[in-house]
Amino acid sequence: MLSRTQYPQNLVDYFFEHSEWAKQRRIDCLDESYKDKTIVVGNTRNFKAIEIESIKKKYEIDPNKQQILFWGVINTTRKTAFEALKTLRNKTKNTHQIFYKCYPGEPFNERFQKDFNPFCVEGVEVIYDEDDIYGMAEICDTHIAAASSVFNFAFAHNKKIINLDSGVLS
Repeated sequence: MLSRTQYPQNLVDYFFEHSEWAKQRRIDCLDESYKDKTIVVGNTRNFKAIEIESIKKKYEIDPNKQQILFWGVINTTRKTAFEALKTLRNKTKNTHQIFYKCYPGEPFNERFQKDFNPFCVEGVEVIYDEDDIYGMAEICDTHIAAASSVFNFAFAHNKKIINLDSGVLS
């Protein structure tokens, strides 16, 4: 297992963190030397102004249904996550619209291409345009993802969160 105190990680000049809290966790969990090696840069995403109405039109948001945002998973739990997504789609097709936010480049990666065009879960719409995620994060009532920074979108808009790591969709 790699260690931040052994070669080559110990040769890193600077670490970039999103917040003072994250910087302090690095210092607390490792050692004081990270105090001078860690720079807080904030959220590195380029947030753009969004027109919610144009996003609703583009994705044909049905005001009579609730919307679910299912964040892409490309790790070892992908197969399980897709099974959960299929089950969710089958159980909620009359009451919810489900949108899948793929990782940037995921639909074009050799390993995952077969899952797209058409998407492998019928009735789920893929969000291909990275810039649309800001509007969709605001529109969707429920966010489903593995615990990570994507929860920040749900926190920012006070949305319901379902953590894939919790096993609740199993």
